[in-house]
Amino acid sequence: MARVDLHLHTGYSPDSISRLQAVDRRARQAGLTHLAVTDHDTIAGALRLKEISSLPVIVGEEIMTARGELIGLFLTEPVAPGLALPKTAELIHQQGGLVYVPHPMDPFRRGLGMQGLRELGEAIDVIEVFNARCVRPSSNDLAAQAAQGLPAAQAAASDAHTLWEIGRSLVEGPDFSDGPGLLRSLRQGRLRRRRAPAAIHLFSRYAVLRHRLQPGRR
Repeated sequence: MARVDLHLHTGYSPDSISRLQAVDRRARQAGLTHLAVTDHDTIAGALRLKEISSLPVIVGEEIMTARGELIGLFLTEPVAPGLALPKTAELIHQQGGLVYVPHPMDPFRRGLGMQGLRELGEAIDVIEVFNARCVRPSSNDLAAQAAQGLPAAQAAASDAHTLWEIGRSLVEGPDFSDGPGLLRSLRQGRLRRRRAPAAIHLFSRYAVLRHRLQPGRR
């Protein structure tokens, strides 16, 4: 049985100060069987964690597109930010990756919204129907409603920017070792949903300040 949190950040993101070794340790404590690292506009932290962790690591990136945020999973190369949604999805698929839409209906965190979902259409492999950091429960409710009209698999994730958030929301399903296997696992699996308190966003603000005062410290 696989237990995976498909959306989390490390100190390689500008709004997190979670060190890689601590992320690895916390993932084990949370009972995760796989680590998916989705730092903002970089895969450097994921690649480094892949070297030091004995857990299978899914290399991901949360990419700021011209419309909003989009995640690529199972990447081998970084995808540049600022591109159009279809081009970003194309670059993810070209390297055998999965297109994962995070917090699509969250107006506070660059969700793609219905227009973005329509623009991507069947290029979406996974849609996040529950994000533990959404301040408004309605953001997750709307994401779940939008997903009903899409062929994409569905996921719940923590969007962890601090250690204690890791594994707060996740997916349980059959074991997998690659992208197609993950999609099968998601379709056969079960979503575990737990919200994070709204105050957790203050820790992200603190992390941004820490990075400004101590650039390069991870």
